[in-house]
Amino acid sequence: MITVTPTTRTQLLDLHPGLRPDAVRVVTNGYPPITPDPALSSRSADVFTLAFTGTFLSGAKGRQDGPFNPAVLVPHLASLPGPSDFRIAGTLLSGQAHGLVGQGNARITGLGHLAREDAIAEIAAADVSVVVADDDAWWIGRKVFEYLAFAKRILAVVPEGDTADLLRQSPRATVVPISNPDALDLALRGLYRDWQSGIAPK
Repeated sequence: MITVTPTTRTQLLDLHPGLRPDAVRVVTNGYPPITPDPALSSRSADVFTLAFTGTFLSGAKGRQDGPFNPAVLVPHLASLPGPSDFRIAGTLLSGQAHGLVGQGNARITGLGHLAREDAIAEIAAADVSVVVADDDAWWIGRKVFEYLAFAKRILAVVPEGDTADLLRQSPRATVVPISNPDALDLALRGLYRDWQSGIAPK
């Protein structure tokens, strides 16, 4: 059995005492066999575009009230000097959708549930792909690997742990602590300036 992080391995062994430890190993560099087509996205090339993909797990730690909600980005996007489009591909519960209303120059585009190929196309087309989590959840693994494989730039608003450590290995990823809104604001402004200046991703 293969997992994507050491924490995943530990949790699986805890959940399934019958598993032999030597039968569960960690592989951290596998990408899905798919070639995304950014042309499938209807994004506007002249607008700073962010993408968030994934379906939230319901009933997990009341996350609709925490920074796990992608709405944490909206006020920071509204403070950018130019327009932005925050494209969200996935199913949100009513509580998790709270706060996802455009402010200022920020536009929120809800794409609903997409086929995997279409969701990955949004990642590949966006100027920045966003990872948001309120704990180092072991199930976030595949999404992070897809972002690492296909995203131009990654903004990760995550706690310390396996996810943050993995993303820091990529020069295209900016990791921001969930407890520091000032750092999030600075990171978004920096990413916006790079896009506006035409600075290519690393």
